[in-house]
Amino acid sequence: MELSFFSAMVLAASTVRSEADRKELRERGPFHDWNPMVFIPITVNAAGGVLVGLVTKYAGSVRKGFSLIAGLFLTGVIQAILERKNLTKEQYVGSIMAMLSMYLHITHPYIGS
Repeated sequence: MELSFFSAMVLAASTVRSEADRKELRERGPFHDWNPMVFIPITVNAAGGVLVGLVTKYAGSVRKGFSLIAGLFLTGVIQAILERKNLTKEQYVGSIMAMLSMYLHITHPYIGS
C-alpha cells in the first residue's frame, strides 16, 4: 500500500512539474483517452493483488515464493515451446537452483525450539 501511495505522489509531482503535462491536463482532463479497454489491466492487476494476499495469508510466504518460482519456470517453458526456442543457459541454471532449494526446504524442515 505504501509503495502505491508513494508511486502516485511521484507521478503527481512529475505531472505538476512538467509544463506540457499541466497544459494537456487542463485542456483535456485526466481521463481524456480512456475507454472500456483501460479497465482490463486495472481489473487483472487488482485481482492478482487480491490473490497474492490470499495465498500469503493462507499458505504462507514460503509457499508463495515456491509458487512464484514454479510460475516463472512454467512461463519460461511455455514461452520456449510457443516460440520454438530453447531455454537460455540462465533459465536452466535458475531452474536447477530453484528445484534444489525446494528439495532442501522440503527434506530439511525448520524445527522450532
